[in-house]
Amino acid sequence: VKESYKRLIENYLLDTANAYGTLIDQMMEENGEVILEDSAWVKNTFDKVKVKGVESAYAYLVDGNGTMIYHPTKIKIGQSVENSVVQGLVTDLKKGVHHTSDCISYDYNGTEKYAAYYENADGKFIMVVNASRFEVYRPIQTILYRMLFMGIVTLLIFLLFGAYTSIQLVRPLHKSIAIMNKVANLDFSQDLESMNLNHSKDEVGQITNSLQKLYNNLVEIIKTSQCYYFALHKITMFRFAIPNKRLVDLHIIIHV
Repeated sequence: VKESYKRLIENYLLDTANAYGTLIDQMMEENGEVILEDSAWVKNTFDKVKVKGVESAYAYLVDGNGTMIYHPTKIKIGQSVENSVVQGLVTDLKKGVHHTSDCISYDYNGTEKYAAYYENADGKFIMVVNASRFEVYRPIQTILYRMLFMGIVTLLIFLLFGAYTSIQLVRPLHKSIAIMNKVANLDFSQDLESMNLNHSKDEVGQITNSLQKLYNNLVEIIKTSQCYYFALHKITMFRFAIPNKRLVDLHIIIHV
């Protein structure tokens, strides 16, 4: 992504340099080289050179001898160009060597910059569009930071959702384990309805339903066993009290 964005910006700067360089060529064909001496026209034209999203971008114009025709910093107009890359282009022009338009990067006082240039075919001027590398990459860095932030937020949401889901799954299992421990200890004193068990249709709910059914059946078995125990106890006590009583008549006692 970063490399693609770099090529996009370089092409944008190069297209801007070519567009304004071609404009100056056309004006020179119509008005001659004198147009380069029209400071008002040059200023009005180059003040319009902007690169969207890169406020530090600016354009300047250098003649074939390396003298500034226009620069947004007024004190540099009329002085020799400081950019070592442009100085090299001027040196080649004086030797009759021409370069096709290009976009290059260079270091200026510790700051990395991009420069797209356009050379006049007759070597009369060099049009340069300049931009700070830091500001060129600032939009994509902003996008990357936003993507990182959104990624962290999304991760936190998934972690919270995972923790909540785990709690919802584990809590019914803990209750089921507690019930099984009571059953193992033959403790049937607690009413399962008061435990708010999970009766959903998923696997955990099915386990809970089966466990509750087992618990209720065991409670019924124990209650029935207790009834038979008390009935047999009555029979036994009655037999000791009335030895000659027929056992056939004793079924009445069971229901007393």
